[in-house]
Amino acid sequence: MRIQNERLKDVEWLRSEMAKKSMHFIADELGCTYTQVRYWAIKGGLKPAKADGKQQRPQKNPEEWSRILKQAYANRWPEGRTGKEAGNWKGGRSKHPIGWLIYTPEHPKRLEIMAE
Repeated sequence: MRIQNERLKDVEWLRSEMAKKSMHFIADELGCTYTQVRYWAIKGGLKPAKADGKQQRPQKNPEEWSRILKQAYANRWPEGRTGKEAGNWKGGRSKHPIGWLIYTPEHPKRLEIMAE
């Protein structure tokens, strides 16, 4: 079932709110999506304006986003991202002064790197 906010259908109310606030902020206050607010604004003949001078949507601070992202990565990859899962994976090949190094963990003569 789709829930719609009845206030969005009132063009005059929406016009007065859009004069003071951004559509993102209106959506947050009503508990609906930005797309719904934009749909009803366009349907009512209102043109979405730029948010210059209007009350902006509250943003999370960078430290909070950093904490959220670190936690999400730790949940998805508890032992870290290695091999093909790593962001800088380039197909297992890398250039080295002695030649190309190719990632082949199953090869019988692979180099074993010892951790000290």
